[in-house]
Amino acid sequence: MLVAFVCCALTTQAQLEAKYCMNYDDFLNNRWESVDALIKNESKQVLQLKESDHGFNVKTGDKNADAVLKKEALVLQYGGHLYVNSRNLRYKDRALGVSNYTQAYRYDQNKLLVVAYWVSGTGIALSLAADVAAIAAPNNLSVPAMIGSELVWVGTQQLNNHRCYLLDSEANEKGKTAVTMIDDEFMETLLADNQALLDRYMATSKKNTRLSAANVLPVLMEKGMIKDN
Repeated sequence: MLVAFVCCALTTQAQLEAKYCMNYDDFLNNRWESVDALIKNESKQVLQLKESDHGFNVKTGDKNADAVLKKEALVLQYGGHLYVNSRNLRYKDRALGVSNYTQAYRYDQNKLLVVAYWVSGTGIALSLAADVAAIAAPNNLSVPAMIGSELVWVGTQQLNNHRCYLLDSEANEKGKTAVTMIDDEFMETLLADNQALLDRYMATSKKNTRLSAANVLPVLMEKGMIKDN
């Protein structure tokens, strides 16, 4: 079974609860605002989360709400899942490969693990996909995501084309937020007390594949670092 990200153009009649945080401090302190409160026009709009350019565009149809969600908000919680606005995220002072929303998870002490597009590839290894599914399911983790009451599986956005980043600080004076890529050095430090799990991570010989979300996520899940959203 191929595990990847949810591709969803939501046209549900009932509005799922959607809320957002403006910055990292708000997220840490559980200060959420309702998306509904942003909508100023009289007609009720339904939030749509639509896959586009290796990430997700968020729209309600209300000009004011859409502007805030696109340019100002940092974290969106929708349907029980987290998404981070990567518009102002920077890795080594460079923008990530996607500038809209991308899937995220709670990591350790409420850090945010951001799973963002990196490079094109030839396809996810089925064994890695099975690993993600096997670990995610019993731990109630959202790989894949739930849309209403249905699981949505797609093979268009593949985990080997994504990398994992940690967001654990506020934006700088220019409004840009530095993120840390989870790389070999990071994993060696994290797994210093678990040689078997480190060996499992390092068993993928090709570096680009080893650093991919397809390889990193199952290990982080087994280590217990990723929290249910």
